[in-house]
Amino acid sequence: MTQEHRNAKLISPLSRDLIVRAGQKGIFSTTQTTNAPMTHILGNNGFFQDGTTFSSDIGDGELVLYLRSASPR
Repeated sequence: MTQEHRNAKLISPLSRDLIVRAGQKGIFSTTQTTNAPMTHILGNNGFFQDGTTFSSDIGDGELVLYLRSASPR
C-alpha cells in the first residue's frame, strides 16, 4: 500500500469485498510478522495463520501466510 493510503482505513472494506467476491473459494494472504494491524484485520475476517514464517524478497522482515477456508457447499 502506498504511503498516502496508509491509515486511511481502506483494508477492512477491501477485505470484506474480496471475501464476498471469492464466494465459496478459499483465500490466502501474506503479511509481515510485525504488521499487527493487518494480522488483527485478517483474524477478524476469519483468516488463520498457517505454517512458519519466511523471508521477504521485498525489503526486510519475515512474512507469514494466512488462510481463510473455503465455505462448505
